[in-house]
Amino acid sequence: MAESFREWGDYGAEEEWQSRTPIKKFFSFRTFKRVLKIIGIIFIVLIYAILAYRLITGLGVPDKAKKMLWTPSDIAAYEESGSNLTIYVQEPEAQFGNDGHFSIYLVKYIPETSQIQLTLRYNRSTIADLKSDLTSLYTPDDSATDEEKAAAAEALESALAKVDDAPFAYILRDNTGKTYTNYYISSFTSGLYTYVRLAFDDVELFNTETVAASHGYFDPDEEYSDIIYKGINKSASVSSDISYLYIDFYYSGDVKYDMESWADPLLVYRSGLKIDEYDYSKDLPNKTQNEDMTYVRISETK
Repeated sequence: MAESFREWGDYGAEEEWQSRTPIKKFFSFRTFKRVLKIIGIIFIVLIYAILAYRLITGLGVPDKAKKMLWTPSDIAAYEESGSNLTIYVQEPEAQFGNDGHFSIYLVKYIPETSQIQLTLRYNRSTIADLKSDLTSLYTPDDSATDEEKAAAAEALESALAKVDDAPFAYILRDNTGKTYTNYYISSFTSGLYTYVRLAFDDVELFNTETVAASHGYFDPDEEYSDIIYKGINKSASVSSDISYLYIDFYYSGDVKYDMESWADPLLVYRSGLKIDEYDYSKDLPNKTQNEDMTYVRISETK
């Protein structure tokens, strides 16, 4: 009997709902609950979609970011050596710094040109943190005069404008204390991230020595010695004077070589880790490649 009464009550409530005018239905509590339910479902779907997007875009780097930065010296070495040009590659020991501002991927070394290449990545939060630090740096004390406040505001505006153009300067350091401040750079934005490819010059990663003639070979003065000694005196990589390389990050408008890195330094290279040869057969230089590449010489700001 109770069940029949409940069913009749539900039926009666539905019949009463159907008899309402459209305007009364629209402003009813039932419609309000439905709207809240739909909003909740849409909100949950959006949250999962955002999380999925961040996960997918953060898992790897685009193929473009992994490719060689073919600098003029690299192209000249390739044209001279062709497929005999050797390029080494090493996966970084750690991709992220503790602060999470930058990550590093796929380090390449070209002994022929004494050049080391690497790919960096940062997102919008890194830029936001830099702008926040600059704002704090250029905010005058409460005791500042109106002139001092105006000058600080002008300096801050100039600093923030540079952030939008070229926010960071990069300095490579090795365990011997040497700094490398000249590099080629090419960058692009994909999704939430900015990818930066760098090629540092004059990095003598390997100590090379000439293989000398030893016993068992004829004296160079002997007949046909040019055939016997052909190729014997090529250099061979036997050891590394550099045990490790770090990269430091600076705001491009305020660079001091002895100043602490703005973001956590990243380990670029460590001797003893596995080094493979890079297969560049599908990454050959072409005329349209790296059109945005520029050469930078980092100097200390006054």
